[in-house]
Amino acid sequence: MRFINYLLIAVLLVGCTSVFGQKEITEETKEWIRRAEQGDFGAQYSLGYMYYRGEGVPQGYQEAMKWFRKAAEQGFQHAQVYLGLMYYYGGGVPQDHQLAVKWYKLAAEQGVSMSMPQLEGVPWRIRSR
Repeated sequence: MRFINYLLIAVLLVGCTSVFGQKEITEETKEWIRRAEQGDFGAQYSLGYMYYRGEGVPQGYQEAMKWFRKAAEQGFQHAQVYLGLMYYYGGGVPQDHQLAVKWYKLAAEQGVSMSMPQLEGVPWRIRSR
């Protein structure tokens, strides 16, 4: 009988945490998603950042990577920096310093100063390729 009571409590707790652990997507977030899916690179970057930080959506590095990449491939500098960071540290993707440098350089070529310190932390032999 005790076992059944513990089992019921466990099932209730798991059910409660799965319900309460979910973030309800607001109308504003739905609008960001709609705009991002239509190709708006600013919305893609913003949505990537939301997933990166878990703001308004469940945190998910792979989903963040997806949206940062879409914005970065359209030339959005700040998305390029975040892709570089994610590749450098291995967030949501396998760590790859050469791809990190690629994205940092693209952002730096467009004048994003926050990518320059990132490049200085990369070993010269990787940076020069």
